[in-house]
Amino acid sequence: MSLYIVTYILYCGIMIFIISWIGRRLYHHGRIYLLAIFKGKREKADSANHLLLMGYYLLNIGYALLKLRHWPPVSNSRELIESLSTVVGLLVIMLAVLHFFNMAIVFLIARFNHQIKL
Repeated sequence: MSLYIVTYILYCGIMIFIISWIGRRLYHHGRIYLLAIFKGKREKADSANHLLLMGYYLLNIGYALLKLRHWPPVSNSRELIESLSTVVGLLVIMLAVLHFFNMAIVFLIARFNHQIKL
């Protein structure tokens, strides 16, 4: 079996685990912030939460799959580990940046709605 195939299989397994685990956590713990923004209207908050989760999955799975097209060369086990850690690290950094960007928007919306006072 080619090292590329092994790398792709490992990457897809890690990617699915990270994206789904973080998505579930953000969905579960983000609900309280959406309830504050929508002033306790559960249907609207839950609907927005579902839409955010779907957008999160589509964006991150799409990015992760596109990353397979531009994979660094792999000819031995050392390069397999290096390329896998680089690509997974980039995915995690991208998730963190997107999360902080989304939290800044949630903060600004809540502050605009006078939900958060400094």
